[in-house]
Amino acid sequence: MGKTLVLVATLATLPAAVSARTVHGVDWDAVPWETFCPSIKPVQIHTGAGSCKVTHPASAKHARWDGFGMGVKEPKPDCGSLEREFRKWTTPKLTGGKTSSNTDITWGFCKGAFTRALDLRTSQPQRFAEPFDQWREQYFGPWLTGGAR
Repeated sequence: MGKTLVLVATLATLPAAVSARTVHGVDWDAVPWETFCPSIKPVQIHTGAGSCKVTHPASAKHARWDGFGMGVKEPKPDCGSLEREFRKWTTPKLTGGKTSSNTDITWGFCKGAFTRALDLRTSQPQRFAEPFDQWREQYFGPWLTGGAR
């Protein structure tokens, strides 16, 4: 009986532990995506080939140009494309003219952009002007997990 009770108690706690997602120190499930994504403000980008006033802070275009390791000249940033990217990631996706109650659908573009940004900023930190921890704290401070603070 005692072993059965321990097994039942252990199994009862598993779904909560399994469902919690942490992405590079961010408690992904705690982020209020429906208010977080539209609250993101545009940031400027300045590259060796030009500048744009409206970009999303999660855009890969913020990574320093590396020329693919072959000396490829940096192209001028496409400001129109970067502005469309910003709007796409800060506007809810509509399905049949309505937002879905599933945040993975409604805010999937935003969540995907930040996932890719966190991945890129941790795998290639030398390509970014600001340190990873500083950037992550700016956007995800309230949702950082234990050791990430």
